[in-house]
Amino acid sequence: RVKEGAGEAVAELHGLGVEVAMVTGDNRVTAEAIARQVGIDRVLAEVHPAEKVEAVLKADPDVDLALTTIPGEGDTSFQTLAAAQSGRPGNSARIFVRFDPDVDLKAEVDQVTTDLAGLTTDGFSITAEETSGFGGNSLSVVLTGSDREQLAAANDAVLEALTAIGDLNNVVSDLIKSSPEIQVRVDPNRAIGLGLTTAQIAGDLRSIIVGGPAGRIVTDSEPIQVDMQLKVDGLASLDALKAVLVGTARRAPLGSVADVVQVESQTRVTRVDGSLAATVTGTIRATDQGAVAKLVDDKIAELRSAGRLLGVDVTVGGVTAQQAEAFGGLFAAMGVAILLVY
Repeated sequence: RVKEGAGEAVAELHGLGVEVAMVTGDNRVTAEAIARQVGIDRVLAEVHPAEKVEAVLKADPDVDLALTTIPGEGDTSFQTLAAAQSGRPGNSARIFVRFDPDVDLKAEVDQVTTDLAGLTTDGFSITAEETSGFGGNSLSVVLTGSDREQLAAANDAVLEALTAIGDLNNVVSDLIKSSPEIQVRVDPNRAIGLGLTTAQIAGDLRSIIVGGPAGRIVTDSEPIQVDMQLKVDGLASLDALKAVLVGTARRAPLGSVADVVQVESQTRVTRVDGSLAATVTGTIRATDQGAVAKLVDDKIAELRSAGRLLGVDVTVGGVTAQQAEAFGGLFAAMGVAILLVY
C-alpha cells in the first residue's frame, strides 16, 4: 500500500532536479508496480538490509569506498571471529567506509548515523564508529562468571552505568537472557496411526508458517522465484496451532499427534575459558578516549563497591586496552634498548 502523499513528494523532488530511487526488500514485481504508481525513477528490489545501508552510503558524495562483508549461516571466517571478539553478533554485517580525506570525520559519522536511522526496522540495528590507527574507537567490557543469574544482574548494572556516560554511544550487550519459543513434540506412535512421520508433519507446518519455493514465472525482463505459503486464518495462539490440520489422505489436528507448548529458551550462550560470559560494548565519541576509559573504570569500581558485581570478573577491552598494550610494548622496547646501549 502506497502512503498518502507519496506521489506528490516524488513530484516535488523531481521539480528540484532530484532523481528518486527506491531500495526495498520486496520482490521486483511489487516494487516496480509501486514505482510506476508514484513516479519513482530507479528501483532496487529484493535487497538485503546490509545492501540498503550500502546504497545509502554510496549515495553520499563524500564516500570514496563502501565495502560490505556479510557472513553466511555457519560461517567461521575472520569476519565472524572478529564479531565475536568485539562483542557483535556473529550474524552481523560489517561495512567499511572510506571518506574523502578532507571531510570532518566525526561530523560524517554523526550524519551517517542520522541517515541510517530509518533503516533500523524489522529487528535490525545499526551502529557507526570511526576506525583509527589503534583499530577504532570502540570500548568493550567483558563479564565472566559461573552463575547465570549473577551474570545477568551484573550485565544490567554495567549496561545502565555505561549508558549514562555522555561520551559513550551505541551501548549494547550481547547477553540474550531468554526468549519465548514454541516447541512441537511429535509422538511417533500417534503420528503413524495417520500414516505420517515426524518429518512429514514438520513439512506441513513449514508450509503453513514460512512457506517454500513453488517454482518460477518468466516476465519480460527476467525469471522471478515464486514462494507459496498455505493460508490459515486466526493462527495467533497455541490453541489455534494445535487445531491446524496435518496429513494428506487422513487429516487430523496437530494437537492430536503432538504436544504443542511454549517455553522460555536460552537463544545463545557465550563462554570465555569455560565460564559464562557477556560483553557490553560502546563507541567512544570524545577525542580524549583515555578520559572516557578512566570514567568507565570508575563506574565499574563503584558497582563493585556497591556489591552489584558479585561472582563476576570484569575486563575492559577495546581501543584503550590496545593503546595500553601498545605503549606497554613500547616501554619494554625502550627498556631493552637502554639496556643494550648501557
